[in-house]
Amino acid sequence: MAAAYHETFAARVIAAPQIEKWAHYARFERRVFGADLVKGLNCTFELARGVPYHRLPLRSLKLATLVLHLFGEAIDKSFQKADWGHRPLSAEELDYAAWDPEWSYRVHQRVHPLVRA
Repeated sequence: MAAAYHETFAARVIAAPQIEKWAHYARFERRVFGADLVKGLNCTFELARGVPYHRLPLRSLKLATLVLHLFGEAIDKSFQKADWGHRPLSAEELDYAAWDPEWSYRVHQRVHPLVRA
């Protein structure tokens, strides 16, 4: 599994600068995958930090807080600290893993104009 990851996913996706990727607290992904390997990764937390408080009046910039404020939806972050090293991952874990970058992308789309305004 580790070999397949390094030969395919990391090389074709994580290291590909032409593929834009979104994560909240992208420092974590850079630490896990290796800062020298990760290319094209956007950090929604850092983006939100660049928005003046009067445009994004939130005390917390956690992903769940941003999603609730921007979209009116509560998201479940209970799998955030799960053991992601076990296999197979449960259906719930796979769902969480798919939605986390999706929400990060959506937050990016909403917050980016606030930075430029």
